[in-house]
Amino acid sequence: MGKPKTRAKSLYRQLRLTATQELNGRFSYSIYAKPLNAQWSEHSLILRASIDIPDFPLNTTEDVVVALVAILEGQFLPPDGDSN
Repeated sequence: MGKPKTRAKSLYRQLRLTATQELNGRFSYSIYAKPLNAQWSEHSLILRASIDIPDFPLNTTEDVVVALVAILEGQFLPPDGDSN
């Protein structure tokens, strides 16, 4: 009889993302996380940052998602060709 399979457990199961673009082009974003059955009053801040993108207005939800994916990829993924 083999060992029972175990699954990795995470303390965080839900994320809340907030993104705002000011009239001057400053784009601010925050990511919060909380355990699945906890209230949002029990959340943890995972990331908060801002970037200036004055020539790229975010007019739609899709624009915001594209901008966030590009920004977060740049922050969390290694550059192309970097194996570390």
